[in-house]
Amino acid sequence: MIEKGVNGFYHSVENRKECCFIRKVKPLNRALENAKVWVTGLRSEQSENRENMPILEWDEERKLYKYNPLINWNYGMFWII
Repeated sequence: MIEKGVNGFYHSVENRKECCFIRKVKPLNRALENAKVWVTGLRSEQSENRENMPILEWDEERKLYKYNPLINWNYGMFWII
């Protein structure tokens, strides 16, 4: 980060991927290190690749279950509560 600066991710796709890995992926991997279940806040309407995501899935890379309890919720459902 020192070499590329705090906003280095603006300069290339490679820098963006590296930034994401440093700021998101590494901390998430540390947080999930001894976990058995990963509870997410993902919703299917957030992106096309989430449209068919199951409520419960096995994350092979991390060797744990990924629980997506809000996957079938839409934005409006958050304001009903």
